[in-house]
This record gives sequence, C-alpha cells and structure tokens, in this order.
Amino acid sequence: MGKNDGKSTRSKTPAMNECTQLLTADARGMDGGWGWLVVLGAGLMHFLLVGTARSLGIIYVVLRERFHSSATETAIVAAVFNTTRSLSAPLFSTLCDKFGCRKVALVGSFVLSLGVFISAFASSIFFLYFSFGLLAGTGGAMIFTAAYVIVSQYFDKKKGKAMAFATLGSGVGNVVLSPAISALVDEYGFSGSMVILSSLMLNNFISAALYWPLRKKRGLPRERVVGRGEEGKSDEKQAIFIDDKTGDAKSAVVKCDAGLVTGGGGDNSSGDRVTILPDKGESSVGVHKPTEHAATVTQASTADDPDKGVCIKYKRLLRNPTFLLYGYQIMCMQVCIPVYLIFLPDFAMEHGIDRMHAAFILSVMGISDMVGRVFFGFVFDLERVRRHQPKLHSTFGIAFGLATACVIFMPSFRGMLAMAILVGLTESAVHSQRATIATQLVSPLDMSGAIGLMIFSQGLGNIWGPPVAGALRDAMGTSAYCFVFAGLVLASSSLVFLIHYSCTERSRQRTKQIDQ
Repeated sequence: MGKNDGKSTRSKTPAMNECTQLLTADARGMDGGWGWLVVLGAGLMHFLLVGTARSLGIIYVVLRERFHSSATETAIVAAVFNTTRSLSAPLFSTLCDKFGCRKVALVGSFVLSLGVFISAFASSIFFLYFSFGLLAGTGGAMIFTAAYVIVSQYFDKKKGKAMAFATLGSGVGNVVLSPAISALVDEYGFSGSMVILSSLMLNNFISAALYWPLRKKRGLPRERVVGRGEEGKSDEKQAIFIDDKTGDAKSAVVKCDAGLVTGGGGDNSSGDRVTILPDKGESSVGVHKPTEHAATVTQASTADDPDKGVCIKYKRLLRNPTFLLYGYQIMCMQVCIPVYLIFLPDFAMEHGIDRMHAAFILSVMGISDMVGRVFFGFVFDLERVRRHQPKLHSTFGIAFGLATACVIFMPSFRGMLAMAILVGLTESAVHSQRATIATQLVSPLDMSGAIGLMIFSQGLGNIWGPPVAGALRDAMGTSAYCFVFAGLVLASSSLVFLIHYSCTERSRQRTKQIDQ
C-alpha cells in the first residue's frame, strides 16, 4: 500500500518532456527507419519550394524591370505568396489529420506547379497576385504543412536532427536556385524561366510519395487505457486516449474518481496510457497500472465528432500564453527573413554590385545556412541542451535580428559576404528548429495544430513585413532602412519570449520545490 501511495504522489504532475516521450514512443515516433526517407522527401520539398521562396529577391528585381512597378507593389507578390503559404496551414494541418499527409502533398504539388505555370503568362503585376501569390501559394501551403506534420510524427528524441536535415534543402535551394533563376531569366526571359520552374515543381510528387502513413508501418498492438487523475478527487477532465485498434490518439471527457481514470471499455487489466489536460491548456501525462477502483467515460470521444475535436485542440492552444508568445516571435521571424532575401539584391545594386554578384551573396548566405542547420541539429539534440532549447532558440533569434539590422554598416561586396555568413548561421538555428520548439510547448495531441498555427504565424508576418519594408524603400529612397526595421522587430520579440519563458520556468521550479 505504501509503494502505491508513493507512486501516485510522484506521478501527479509529470514533466512535459515525459509527456512527449510516453505518447510518442507508442503512438507517433519511430526515430529512424523509414522516417529518414520521409526526411529525404521533406528535404526535397524544402529545396524546391523554400529554395524558390528564398530566390524571390532575384524575381523581385526582374519584376520591377518588366512591369515598371513600385517597390511596394512588387513586394506584395512575394508577400501574398508567403502569406497564403502560411495562413492556410491550420486548415491543411487538419486535412493532414483527416486524409493523411501524402494525399494533401500530392494535391498541393499539382496546384503549386499550375500556379507557377500560369504566372509565365502574366500581363501585369496584379495578375501575379492571383497566379503566383494565391494559387501557387496555396499549393505551397499544402506540401509545406504536410512535410512538417509527417516529420514530427516520425521523430521524437531525434527530432532536432530530423528537422535540421529536412530543412537543409532550403539552404541547398538557396545556393542552387538563386543563381539558376538569374541565369534562366537572362537566357529565356521571365516567361520561359517560369515555365521551366513550374516543371521543376512537379518533383514534389516524389516527396509526397515518400510520406508513408506512420501507423501502416508500425502495426501497433491492441491496447486498453488506464491512468490516474488527481488523487482523492472526483471531477471531469479532458483526456487523451490511445485507440485500442489503430493507435490513434483520441480525446474524451473523463470522470476522475478515487484517483483513477479508465477508458476504452472491456478488460482493463493490461493498463496503459492517458493524458489528463488541465483547464489552462498545458498537458500532463502519466503511465499507471490499474487498481481495484474504476471510473467511467462520461462523454463520447471527440473522434466521433471531428469538428468538435479540432475546436477543442485550437482552444487549448490559444489559451496557452507561452505558445502565443512563441507564435509572436515566429511571426516576427517571418518579417525578418523575407525582407532580407527580397531587399538584399536591391541594396547590393544600389552600391554598384550587379545582379549575378548579388545572387552570389544570397548563395553564400545559403551555404552558411546549410552548415548551421547540420551543426545546430546535433546541438539541439544534446541531452544537456534539450531542457534549454526554447531559451537557446530565442537567444539566436536576438542574434539573427541584430545581424540583419547591421547589414547597413557593411555596404561593400566583401562586407555583404561577411554579413551573409553571420545572418545565415544565426538564421539556420532559428528557422530549422522552430517546429522542435513548438512541439515542446504543447501536448502530443495538439502537435499538428501547433504546427499549423506556427506556420499561420509566419503568414501574419508575411502580410505586413515586406509591404511595410517596401513602403520604407519608396519613402526613403534606399533599402537600408528595411534591414533595420526587420532586424529590430525580430530581436525585440525574441527578447520578450526569452524573458517570459525564463520567468515561467523559475516559477515552475519554485512551485515544484514547495510541493516537495
């Protein structure tokens, strides 16, 4: 009896990292095997899609020359593309849960290629808002969201490395596609280069083919669910159950009586896992063996009502202040990255550097980004670093913002190369590990929703970042102030999140010491 009492005391409020480990070990993560082919597919997607997005600075210059449009009008093309790709992510993350990542990515590959192909015949800058911005952006959102969801499902302990290698393709795409698109425009013109680029986008079908549904590879055992609520209390709580046939995570309202929660029906003698979700959006998970006590499910699983389940998921996320502040930081990150990539070629040409050399600067930034992604993928997976990942991520966010703001002090070709290396290294740590941090701040059941909202936050940054920078460019007559604006926005938001997370962590440690 004494042993049982001790166990229940220790397992009342397990840590969040235990939550992730317990659920993902059985229901989601493989940490290898076919998962590395999934990473390969996600890397190819990043090469094609994100590599093109990072080459929009070259396309920006071409569009201004072709349509004689203002900086603001031209920047809106990239803003609409990146915004559409991001704002629709919550919708497509839900579709990934419903239909599977592979199907969503296959449809998205076709829509993306079609949008880029139609853009080849644009007669005005406003037509590109629809063809490249909305249509191609929607296709990009589908394949982009599917890639992040499927990689997060396949990996847990090695998630840092998996995300680093998956996003490595964006750096390779930056290195390869920036000069390639510039050369294509010189050789075939804008229309010809868009036709070739649209055919290149069809290779995303290869990525989609690799997104094999996880549970079909796993063959999870039939399970029953048993867990403990709060000892000595009888009340209703939201819980997560693992389905006894498919291994899917399902949500239900359970009644906690005598410290025990059970669900799934039938014989509960095997004992298993349940997640009890507190009212304020942060989750706990416990693994317990059944006892003589019993409890009943007082409401049907939300798996029977998918719309209700989705609403509950997003309600929990939107009531999590730490996750909301992180979303704000991600929004500001997506202000900084496109502003740097779009306006750097223009800034270089202001100082007498031709378009090919400007593209070379972006390629150097891409090489630095690739090296950083590999390095930080291993760093963020170190055992000593894991518990400090959010703080380390925010610190690099501050460094990335300050490096971007300091570009104006290095107007020479060599100076821009040096800053491109620094920007690429700091950006790689922030950009490649953003999904790793997001999944640490929420429960495993909310993972796909968290990724959708994270990408949605990026879209919010795309709505106002490039247009505001373009307006600054038109008003001031130089691109220099664009970098100061974008860099300080990111640095300040990262500092706010770092302070909030550090204070919250200290408060949790004090509460834990008092309880002990």
